[in-house]
Amino acid sequence: MIGERDQKDPKTLKSGQDPWPGWSGAKSVAEGLGKKLGRIVSAKLLPDGAKDLRAWLAGTGVDVTNAEECRQAGQALMDVFSTREAAEAARETK
Repeated sequence: MIGERDQKDPKTLKSGQDPWPGWSGAKSVAEGLGKKLGRIVSAKLLPDGAKDLRAWLAGTGVDVTNAEECRQAGQALMDVFSTREAAEAARETK
C-alpha cells in the first residue's frame, strides 16, 4: 500500500483533524487488507519525497505510453521498497 505525502500544516488543523490523512489511510487499509488476506501487507511512502505515485512516475521521465518502460519503473520501485525492508529488518535484529 502506498501512502500519499499530504501532511497538513499543524497550525491550520481543526480539532481532531488527521495531520497526515494519506499516510494514516494507507496504514489503515494495509492493516485491514492484511487481516483479510491472513498475511502482512506493508504501507510505504515513495522515494525521493514524491507526493504520490503519479508524481513519482512523472519524475522518472518514463514514457507512460511505453509498457516496457512502465514495467521497468515499477520493478525499480519494488527494488527500492525491498531494499528498505531489508535495511529495516537488519536494524531490528541489532
